[in-house]
Amino acid sequence: MIAGPARAATANSPSDGRASQVVFAQTNNTAGNQVVVYDRAADGTLSPAGIYSTGGLGGQTGGSVADHLSSQASLNYDPQHGLVFAVNAGSNTVSVLTVGGDRLRLRQVIGSGGTFPVSVAVHGNLVYILDAENGGAVQGYWLAFGRLFPIPGSNRPLGLDPTATPQFTHTPGQVAFSPDGSQLIVTTKANGNDIDVFGVRPDGSLSSNPVINSEPGTIPFGITFDQAGYLVVAETGPDALATAGHLRPQPGRDGHPDRCRADRAGRHVLGGARRRPGVRLQRRQRHPQRLLRQRHRAADAARPDRHRPGNH
Repeated sequence: MIAGPARAATANSPSDGRASQVVFAQTNNTAGNQVVVYDRAADGTLSPAGIYSTGGLGGQTGGSVADHLSSQASLNYDPQHGLVFAVNAGSNTVSVLTVGGDRLRLRQVIGSGGTFPVSVAVHGNLVYILDAENGGAVQGYWLAFGRLFPIPGSNRPLGLDPTATPQFTHTPGQVAFSPDGSQLIVTTKANGNDIDVFGVRPDGSLSSNPVINSEPGTIPFGITFDQAGYLVVAETGPDALATAGHLRPQPGRDGHPDRCRADRAGRHVLGGARRRPGVRLQRRQRHPQRLLRQRHRAADAARPDRHRPGNH
């Protein structure tokens, strides 16, 4: 991963021996978004390999200085299908590019299902896009033949405050799947300080409402899962990392997994790892890289105060 104006991703390089990997970076240019490709040698040296248009426009959140999308995973490499997904926040679209060694080919530009897309999550043949404006929403797609096909009824509004400012800290930060694909996770940053977890149904749609895990003052931003399957959350408020236990589904009112619990706490926090949500976190230490213990607090799906207005 490289430092850049947006997001970078890596892939295996061509088999000509010139590089050990390929690095993709997104420009997020408001006049025309592009993906820049670099060959990365075994010693880490980067060499420019090409620049490819996404067919869309970059965007900028209000109050941003460097990270104008104010998000993680705006550019996502899918090694299973050999594809790169790039959000075009300024034109409300997502681009699909085919990877051939260190070369890309634009295959599709499709609407994101909302306004100002900022993050992409991929699991198998299922893709979800996070749209940041107008209260935020997630939209699902099936991936087939190298193209995205919208899933009817998969859009879920997040119900965030669309007037909260600055946008840089008050738009959602990332969407991600749990390792087994049974949950879809969204961080809301300062607009609620929540980590929302949707259950993923067999048809690719989501539970009607997420389990909302409130973390006051933490500004949950980036998320990832470590090699042991534990959730790691980067908290911008206290400038800290948090870990949580494995996410496991529980049947909800409609018989689908719209709740989750953790069965044990993570034991290690890796510096630089991004946070991962799922269930309520109980803090044990308060310093930049801290070990947190996670306790499950199951949400009562029958209580309306556990869901934001407008989530149906």
